[in-house]
Amino acid sequence: MEEGRYRPVLDRVDLAEVLRQIREEATRLAEIRDVRLATPSAAQPACILSEKNLVQDLLGNLTTNAIEAYPVGAVVTLDYRQEGGRCVIEGHNPGVIPEQVRGRLFEPYATTKEGGAELGAYAARLLARTLGGDIDFTTSEAAGTRLRVRLPMETPGD
Repeated sequence: MEEGRYRPVLDRVDLAEVLRQIREEATRLAEIRDVRLATPSAAQPACILSEKNLVQDLLGNLTTNAIEAYPVGAVVTLDYRQEGGRCVIEGHNPGVIPEQVRGRLFEPYATTKEGGAELGAYAARLLARTLGGDIDFTTSEAAGTRLRVRLPMETPGD
């Protein structure tokens, strides 16, 4: 993927189902960290054109990072919407990305964790771009941190 040679096998992926699976997998970690994970409970299926395993890795990684990195008792939310032919998956938590990391968040080894090797955000961007999308973020004391992953929607006739 880093060399741009990997070509994903694109298929219809039900994003609501992927988020349900991620929630199931992350529940134990969230309980240990006393973090509440909120995902759409009655979400309508949203079919994206993607590779399911890569989408699960991408969103699962970001969810795990959010649970591990932010304050005990925090609420981490995941939701999605359609926006201009793309599916925007947005994660939010009340924490703030430290200033010294913001400009290089998506580079390898960008971390403030002691002893951490932090490849999560780097891998997330690599996966998003491999799938024809991208990822960005906003962070502030007032609003917390929002990560947005944009992936291609399934188009009619796909």
